[in-house]
Amino acid sequence: MSLMLRNAKIYTGLSHNGEILCDQSIFIEGDKISRLVHNSALAPYREKLKKCENDHDHDLRGMNIAPGFIDLQVNGGGGSMFTSDTSVKSIRRIVNAHSKRGTTNMLLSLISPDNATIAEAVKATKEYALSYGNSVLGIHLEGPFITLEKRGIHPKENIRSMNDEDLKIILDAKETIRIVTVSPESVSNEQIKSLKDAGIVVSIGHSNATYCKAFESFIHGVSCATHLYNAMSGISAREPGVIGAVLDCNKDASIIVDGIHVSYPLVRMAKKILRDKLFLVSDAMPVVGGKTMSFKIGTEEVIYDLAGCETKEGVIGGSAISMRDAVKGCIEKAGMETAEAIRMATSYPARVLGEGTIGVIREGSIANMVIFDDSFNIKAVVLSGVYRKI
Repeated sequence: MSLMLRNAKIYTGLSHNGEILCDQSIFIEGDKISRLVHNSALAPYREKLKKCENDHDHDLRGMNIAPGFIDLQVNGGGGSMFTSDTSVKSIRRIVNAHSKRGTTNMLLSLISPDNATIAEAVKATKEYALSYGNSVLGIHLEGPFITLEKRGIHPKENIRSMNDEDLKIILDAKETIRIVTVSPESVSNEQIKSLKDAGIVVSIGHSNATYCKAFESFIHGVSCATHLYNAMSGISAREPGVIGAVLDCNKDASIIVDGIHVSYPLVRMAKKILRDKLFLVSDAMPVVGGKTMSFKIGTEEVIYDLAGCETKEGVIGGSAISMRDAVKGCIEKAGMETAEAIRMATSYPARVLGEGTIGVIREGSIANMVIFDDSFNIKAVVLSGVYRKI
């Protein structure tokens, strides 16, 4: 099947030359972008599309196209919570909820699970990929190897230091477990190195480490930080903490831009320092695309209202936003240029995972795209070359 997308502004996800295209169209064959065609040379491609009833020519009437959003921390959506329900049916609900909001690829997050839940989640994620394609890139294992003082809403009964069995379970699932968030206080330098050497992104988070302890973990393989500013030791006059270490050492870092987790001036500050190292995640919970107003993480009940997702004690428990909302917040509240905000949700997270065929619009890339109007309302998505109107 072939597909033409024309008469649109194209945000390619690339930096510098070719970041925005206003005079070209996208020709898709199968699940890949075959050609970027100058609008003056469209005639033969449009004629080719007319010869097959399964091919489609879409005039987008001045709307915008960007690479599909890539979210490396999705806890839930559509009423489902992945840690609580690791079934393929649950994954489908989560993926459907987020794809309607422009996210075409994601990592599903496990919140400090036990080892049995990890095994179930790995099995279901593999089964989903076999049946439904590449929208789920794998699992983000967030805990349980974190520090109790910075657990947030993570179930305290599961939090522990990593042992040899834990490490083996993760390494055996290295094709599926793509990111592991750890606290340097709860893992050894040797364990960090083993994870890194296996191709797993090791991210610092839920940590009360000092600057020196965080710096030491960077030397041994920690390359990223999970939800910058949240659940990590902060900056004081004499102790920079984890936040100071991440900013000083220019590490990749995810950030939740919902106006609740982090103030917009702090988003701007991190952006000035980290530049293309800062990328967006949603940290989304079941309320995104779902009707539920509360959910549980372990024994903790989290309630959704205008203040976001919080426990009765006021502890933040994830977010109620999608990546579309995060991008819009960067533009409208943090003052970022549209092309850069889009890169924070596309090419930057793709680079963190080492995924070279998604996150950008160029010839040979997987045809995953989001189509939106100037008010950032999602109008359609393209998933592996298939056009879906929202």
